[in-house]
Amino acid sequence: MRNVFKLLFVSFFICSCSNYKNLQARREINIDEVYKSWNKQATTFTEIDKNSLRYKFLERLQNQYIEFSDYYIIESPISGEYYMSRVWVIYSRNKKSTDVVKYEFTLGSWNFKDSFLLPYQFKYRYKDYIRKNEVEFNYHDVTVSHIINDRVVSCDFFKAGSMKKFVFELPEISMHF
Repeated sequence: MRNVFKLLFVSFFICSCSNYKNLQARREINIDEVYKSWNKQATTFTEIDKNSLRYKFLERLQNQYIEFSDYYIIESPISGEYYMSRVWVIYSRNKKSTDVVKYEFTLGSWNFKDSFLLPYQFKYRYKDYIRKNEVEFNYHDVTVSHIINDRVVSCDFFKAGSMKKFVFELPEISMHF
């Protein structure tokens, strides 16, 4: 009888630990920290402008996803006749798939536009995207920011025409969900 209780206790403890681990994974994005870190990459100015497009985007992201700890934010606004801010969020679910979610700033707010699933784990390396002689290239400026635990660890800027065509511009090769 004692062994049964021990087995039940150990089983309960193991189940509790895994649930606790899942609860720990559900954390909120620290918008202020990400915003300061993100803007520090471009300038030394670190005041928080809660009306900026980036801050508003982080608020939208906070309400949408609360389990991010390692992800990319790709900014590629359309400019020319008109201006439209576009942002992609890329995060790997596991070693076999990556989610890509597109947002556009229209009518005064960030709106979901599209999402798709890449059938592999996304890995970004700056030098892999520098255009050499490729026919396909970026038509707009692109900023690729890598965020880990509420800190921007890298922020790369590509002028229009200087980057190989990026995967988020090719949803036809991916599986939509």
